[in-house]
This record gives sequence, structure tokens and C-alpha cells, in this order.
Amino acid sequence: MAVLRVMKPFKHTNKFQCGAPHILARLITLGIFVLVSGQLIADEQANKNFQFTGVLLVDGGLLFAQEGDAGFDPDDKINIYTSDEQSARLISSGRVNSSFTWEAQYFNQRQASTLPVPSAPGSASLFRIKSGRYYFVEDYEGDNRSNWYHEVDRLSAKYEYDNYSAVVGRQAITWGSGRFWQPTDVYGAFSPLELNREYKPGIDALKFKFFPGYASSLTLAYVFGNRDEKDFEDSAALNYRTTIGQDSEITLLAGKIAGAVTAGGSVETSWLGIGWRLESILFKEPEKDKYDNFSIAGLDYQFSNGLIVGLEYYYNTLGANKENDVLESASQATYINGQQKHLGQNVFGFAFSKILTPLLTGNYNFLASSLETADAETSWSTLHQVFFTYSVADEADALLAFHYGAGKGLNNFGLPRSEFGHVPASVNLRLRYYF
Repeated sequence: MAVLRVMKPFKHTNKFQCGAPHILARLITLGIFVLVSGQLIADEQANKNFQFTGVLLVDGGLLFAQEGDAGFDPDDKINIYTSDEQSARLISSGRVNSSFTWEAQYFNQRQASTLPVPSAPGSASLFRIKSGRYYFVEDYEGDNRSNWYHEVDRLSAKYEYDNYSAVVGRQAITWGSGRFWQPTDVYGAFSPLELNREYKPGIDALKFKFFPGYASSLTLAYVFGNRDEKDFEDSAALNYRTTIGQDSEITLLAGKIAGAVTAGGSVETSWLGIGWRLESILFKEPEKDKYDNFSIAGLDYQFSNGLIVGLEYYYNTLGANKENDVLESASQATYINGQQKHLGQNVFGFAFSKILTPLLTGNYNFLASSLETADAETSWSTLHQVFFTYSVADEADALLAFHYGAGKGLNNFGLPRSEFGHVPASVNLRLRYYF
């Protein structure tokens, strides 16, 4: 069976902790958290400065592997696999006084799959002093893969005074303007293969923000590097944002991210009824003599019937432009650690979105990557994504998602030959409830 190797950034020292003492200790911890939260909710009428909310999520999926896809077995007549996910996010926040606020988020997730599909790269672990993720179960061996873990995903305190603010602790830092990938989102960005992108993973940072004017801000983010098993350098970046007129926004970025000197920025504007954007960074890793570049160019347009169309082009010098270079691109530390989000040097993205009914929204995404073959021909791989989101109630929604990858699949050694060719077709149904 052809299997694409799953590369994880770090190994956890607390693996497969499913014994009775470990499970009992974690259940007691969770129970105390719920009891304390319940008591705080009971006192909410007397203390309006405290808030408690949460999100429950249940996801089930079917994956259909064809020849060349990850997990395809020629000895099986039907290559159909299952996946499921359940998670709970508990969110509490409060205000001590007019200047001090705090936030905490507890996250518990279980995932299981009968198909060893590649996981999307994630770089949040680069920017946490300690992972803080504790596993009840962590089993990646064989075809039946499962993990169940919990963590404190956010824990921060914020101080505000006049036009200054400071945030200390585990928090989410989001920059960039791209629709699929964001070059200036240097502290970790989502992959288009991820379905659940509502909450960005928290990182350990000190963030200082200054508002020199009504329409501008200057942010300094000092982020601590991972010290679990590899001693990554701390990172720091300065981000300046300002608006020009009513339709344009400019950002500038400079810093040192995970040891790489980085500089860049973005421009967003509107002209002829079309939204235009450019976003780019230059970065130089310590072992290299030259700068690499990751840039995007995109536009959006909304028709009179409400249909929104987006187009983006991505260029990354670390990516492969020849089929024979794909494996080298996949073996780079920047890809394994999640900083480099795609294997190819050139990727095109199209997005269509429309509100079909007051309760139903439809989205279609199309990604395409080209590579030069050994015969100097162009080989394309594509990814089709279709999403239907239905508002079940004010506090609940349902998502139906379809994915289909096409192009050259895995080689005889189970390694990729294209960007999306090995991605199996899948259908997912997700239910999400807010309280």
C-alpha cells in the first residue's frame, strides 16, 4: 500500500498516556475546571465583567482513495475510509478594572482516521515555550490513527492605557491579507486543507501596540521559541499598519522569525470596483547566503447578484518548479515545521462565494500548481473544494464539505510527485454548536 509519510515537527515526551492514573488525573482536572466555571456563571448576574462561552464540534467524513492517492491499496476492491473528530473549546474572559482584562481558552480534541493521510503543516509549535498539549491517546502507527489531547490554547492578560496596549501570555497573532495563504502572517497561518479555521492556535508572546492616529497602528510582537526538544530562537517582528483614504491600506513588516531575517508588507486597495492586493516578504535563513521570497497578488469582485469572485497567484522561491524537485521541497525544515505552506513554486487560487438563501451559503475553491516534467512539459495538479454552510439556529451551524485532488499521485515509494495529486477525494459533515 502506498503511504505518504506523515512528518511531525516535534515528538511529544508524554506519548500514549492512556493508563488509568493519567486518565483519572485529567478527568479530575477537567471536572474542577467545569465546576469553577459553573460557579462563575452563577455569579455572572452580580459580576457583569465576566463572560463564559464555548464551542462544541462534531465532524465525520468519508475518504475515497484511487490509484496514486495516499492510502490506496490495490488489493482492496473498495478503498473507502472513515474519519471523525470531536472537540470542545471553553472560553472565559473578564475585566479586572478599566485597564486590565484577561482571557483563557481550554481546548479538548479527539481525532481518528482509518487512512494515514498527510496532516497539514502547522507552525504554532515553533512559537510555544512548551507545547502544553497533553495526550490521553497518541497512536499514529498503521492504518488506524487516533489522538486525543487537551491543552490551554489561550491564557493572556491585557493592559490598556490611552493609545497604548500590552498583552502577555498565550495569544493569537494574525497578520496578512491573502485569501488562501498570507506571507506576512509570520507567526503561523492556516492551510487551505484545514476545515476548522475559526480559532487560530495561541502562541507564547509579548505584544505591545501603539495607535499613533485613528487609522494607524504600530505593533511589536516578541514571541518565544519552542524549547521542548529543539531550542528554537525567540522571534520578534514590528508591524505597521495605516489606511490611506477610504479604500486603501498599507502594512510594513520587519523582524527576525525563527532565526530568519524577514522584511515585507502588503498593499490593499479598490479600483474600478475591484479589490486589489499585493503581499510579499523577503527572508534569509542563517545557513543561506541569499534572501528567499514569498509573494502573492490577488483581486476580488462582487457582482450585482451577490456572487463574490477571487483570484490569487502565489510565488515562493523555496517551492519546486520541476517535478524532480518536489521531494527536496518536502524535506526542507521550513515545510516540515509549517512555515512553507505549499510544495510548488507557483500556485494559482480561485474562490467563489454566494449567499444562496438567508440560511445557506455556498463556496467553491480551486487551487492549481504547475511543475515541469523531465520531458520539459508542464504537469498540473489541482484541488477542488466545495462548501455548503447552513445556519441551523442562532447558536448552531452545519457544514458539508467536498475535496477532490487531481494530478500525479505518489510514486512507488509512497512519496509525492505533485502538490495535490495524492490528496484523496473526501466528503465531510460538521456540526458546530455555540453556547
